[in-house]
Amino acid sequence: SSAKTDVDDIYCWLLSRSAKGAFNWYSALSARLEKLSSDAGGCAVAREAHRLKRDLRETYFKTRYGNRYRLIFTIVESEVRILRVRALGQKLLRVKELPSDE
Repeated sequence: SSAKTDVDDIYCWLLSRSAKGAFNWYSALSARLEKLSSDAGGCAVAREAHRLKRDLRETYFKTRYGNRYRLIFTIVESEVRILRVRALGQKLLRVKELPSDE
């Protein structure tokens, strides 16, 4: 699975419940991704990083109704690579849930 799959899955799930909710979620995600390009280096080390022995970082965004989501990413040279998008209630990542080429 990948961040794109996560985004598609979350968006479709939200869309099945509320088109406006799906749009608002995607807008919140897009706004955070825009800001991430300039502040990625200051984001926290992801909770899984030590256990998975990977250089992972995390940041959060929330919808206008306060639902929070977590972006897990890595920085390769100066490029930010989003690996996964998770709802807060989801368990921590396992190694098999990360791309193997990172």
